[in-house]
Amino acid sequence: MSVFEAREFSILGNSVFRKIEELEIPTIAAVNGYALGEDVN
Repeated sequence: MSVFEAREFSILGNSVFRKIEELEIPTIAAVNGYALGEDVN
């Protein structure tokens, strides 16, 4: 992946997670592998 392709891929992934974060309903997912989260305290 070129630097440009990696940047575009990162932007796309970030926008997907932002849309999930902004949902007004709780969202639950099954994850096979590493999971990242945000401390909201």
